Amino acid sequence: MKVVDSSNEFEQQVGNIADTVSQNAASNAYDPVLLAKMLFEIAEEKKSGNLMNHKIIEMLDRIEDRLTRLEQTVHEPPAVSVGLSDRDREVLDYVKENGMVSADDLAQSFGYKGKNAASARLSKLFHEGHLKKEYMGRKVLYKPA
Repeated sequence: MKVVDSSNEFEQQVGNIADTVSQNAASNAYDPVLLAKMLFEIAEEKKSGNLMNHKIIEMLDRIEDRLTRLEQTVHEPPAVSVGLSDRDREVLDYVKENGMVSADDLAQSFGYKGKNAASARLSKLFHEGHLKKEYMGRKVLYKPA
């Protein structure tokens, strides 16, 4: 949208009205036709301004709708991809059931010998966008994305 400098047009309109008013003021007589003409011109300018404002509001509404749709696509959790292993799906289900889990919780529930393997699996699922991380002190908790 192109922004137009309307200062010259405004000066011309105001100048014309000011000249007419000063001519009539000198004679101490106000012509009702002249007053009606000035009121009509003011009403037309107001109408034009209102139409322009209406178009701007419509454009802003369209921009807002587009941004809302874009935000929804950005913030939607990724669909569970086909490339997940059965174990990954089981881990995701476990996290969904429990709300928040740590690597220790996962290691204990799934029978991992140490928490490193559980931590690596949770970290992998986090980097793929399936889980979110939350820190509680030194402990890392994972929750559904």
